[in-house]
Amino acid sequence: MGNLTLSYYYNPIGIAYPDHTTNAGYHDPAGFQGVQLVQINGAGPERVECSSCHEPHNDSLGPFLRRELGESLICLECHNK
Repeated sequence: MGNLTLSYYYNPIGIAYPDHTTNAGYHDPAGFQGVQLVQINGAGPERVECSSCHEPHNDSLGPFLRRELGESLICLECHNK
């Protein structure tokens, strides 16, 4: 098995999710199956945070992930490539 370090699967956090209507590299968040975007205090743009991909109280899918890592399923929730 390869080296599954944080740097290999790094995704920036605290950033606004790109507008999928103007950026073809991203999916419409309405179709997400496990990943959750976050609004700070219920307002402002939806953001990518740690908890978007990680479920801190359940490690049944791997390192506290909301979706499987195999076949890049968790990555393909947001990214269209």
